[in-house]
Amino acid sequence: MPETWKNLCPIDEKEHPIQRQAWHGGWIYRMERGPGLGAEKEPVVDRTLKKYNSAVLSAWLQGYSTADSYLREEKSEQASRDM
Repeated sequence: MPETWKNLCPIDEKEHPIQRQAWHGGWIYRMERGPGLGAEKEPVVDRTLKKYNSAVLSAWLQGYSTADSYLREEKSEQASRDM
Protein backbone atom coordinates (compact mmCIF):
# COMPACT_ATOMS: atom_id res chain seq x y z
CA MET A 1 0.00 0.00 0.00
CA PRO A 2 2.89 2.51 0.37
CA GLU A 3 2.94 3.01 -3.40
CA THR A 4 -0.85 3.23 -3.66
CA TRP A 5 -1.11 6.87 -2.65
CA LYS A 6 1.54 7.80 -5.22
CA ASN A 7 -0.47 6.10 -7.94
CA LEU A 8 -3.70 7.79 -6.88
CA CYS A 9 -2.41 11.30 -6.19
CA PRO A 10 -3.20 13.57 -9.16
CA ILE A 11 -0.83 16.34 -8.02
CA ASP A 12 2.53 16.62 -9.77
CA GLU A 13 5.46 16.47 -7.35
CA LYS A 14 7.63 18.90 -9.31
CA GLU A 15 4.95 21.49 -10.06
CA HIS A 16 3.18 21.53 -6.67
CA PRO A 17 5.30 19.82 -4.00
CA ILE A 18 3.53 21.44 -1.04
CA GLN A 19 0.08 20.49 -2.32
CA ARG A 20 1.29 16.94 -3.00
CA GLN A 21 2.66 16.73 0.53
CA ALA A 22 -0.68 18.00 1.87
CA TRP A 23 -2.55 15.43 -0.25
CA HIS A 24 -0.35 12.69 1.20
CA GLY A 25 -0.95 14.08 4.69
CA GLY A 26 -4.72 13.83 4.19
CA TRP A 27 -4.29 10.27 2.91
CA ILE A 28 -2.23 9.26 5.95
CA TYR A 29 -4.59 11.00 8.37
CA ARG A 30 -7.58 9.04 7.03
CA MET A 31 -5.71 5.74 6.92
CA GLU A 32 -4.57 6.08 10.53
CA ARG A 33 -7.53 7.75 12.21
CA GLY A 34 -10.68 6.44 10.57
CA PRO A 35 -13.65 8.13 8.91
CA GLY A 36 -15.30 11.41 9.71
CA LEU A 37 -14.11 14.98 10.03
CA GLY A 38 -15.82 15.78 13.32
CA ALA A 39 -14.91 18.30 15.99
CA GLU A 40 -11.80 16.39 17.07
CA LYS A 41 -10.34 16.81 13.59
CA GLU A 42 -11.10 20.52 13.19
CA PRO A 43 -7.74 21.59 14.70
CA VAL A 44 -5.96 19.90 11.79
CA VAL A 45 -8.02 21.89 9.30
CA ASP A 46 -7.47 25.12 11.25
CA ARG A 47 -3.69 24.59 11.44
CA THR A 48 -3.53 23.82 7.74
CA LEU A 49 -5.43 26.97 6.83
CA LYS A 50 -3.37 29.17 9.15
CA LYS A 51 -0.04 27.74 8.04
CA TYR A 52 -0.77 27.54 4.32
CA ASN A 53 -3.79 28.50 2.24
CA SER A 54 -7.03 27.14 0.89
CA ALA A 55 -5.28 25.37 -2.03
CA VAL A 56 -3.22 23.32 0.43
CA LEU A 57 -6.29 22.58 2.56
CA SER A 58 -8.13 21.51 -0.58
CA ALA A 59 -5.29 19.13 -1.47
CA TRP A 60 -5.34 17.70 2.07
CA LEU A 61 -9.10 17.12 1.86
CA GLN A 62 -8.72 15.48 -1.56
CA GLY A 63 -6.14 13.08 -0.15
CA TYR A 64 -8.40 12.33 2.81
CA SER A 65 -11.37 11.74 0.52
CA THR A 66 -9.40 9.51 -1.84
CA ALA A 67 -8.17 7.39 1.08
CA ASP A 68 -11.73 7.12 2.37
CA SER A 69 -12.98 5.94 -1.03
CA TYR A 70 -10.06 3.54 -1.34
CA LEU A 71 -10.80 1.96 2.05
CA ARG A 72 -14.53 1.67 1.32
CA GLU A 73 -13.80 -0.02 -2.00
CA GLU A 74 -11.29 -2.35 -0.35
CA LYS A 75 -13.82 -3.26 2.35
CA SER A 76 -16.51 -3.89 -0.27
CA GLU A 77 -14.20 -6.16 -2.26
CA GLN A 78 -13.30 -8.07 0.90
CA ALA A 79 -16.98 -8.55 1.73
CA SER A 80 -17.62 -9.87 -1.80
CA ARG A 81 -14.79 -12.37 -1.46
CA ASP A 82 -16.11 -13.56 1.91
CA MET A 83 -19.54 -14.42 0.48
